[in-house]
Amino acid sequence: MATYKGIKFSLDCGLRPCIFESDKSNTVNRIVNGGHRLSNFGHILDEIDVIKRGSPGMKFRCTSKIANRAAQWLAKYGLDNTNDLAWMEDMPGGIRYLVEAYKIM
Repeated sequence: MATYKGIKFSLDCGLRPCIFESDKSNTVNRIVNGGHRLSNFGHILDEIDVIKRGSPGMKFRCTSKIANRAAQWLAKYGLDNTNDLAWMEDMPGGIRYLVEAYKIM
């Protein structure tokens, strides 16, 4: 559902082309390769498939949780907030720490 909502948000904001990353390889593989009709969330994956076919340049990749700590933090932060939030030029303190720590590496 998080991937679906992210796709809808990116389309609403005109963010194209875009790449969606997830640490859930099973979900990414079902989106990329199909074969999701019999899964518990097949109806959501079907909708993602329809959107994907109509959106050239939309890509899906599997990555480890460690590879994108900022995305993990934002996902948890988003679950705690009921409002739609987006940041431009400024960011929450937790993200600033993760981005600055990554620059040092």
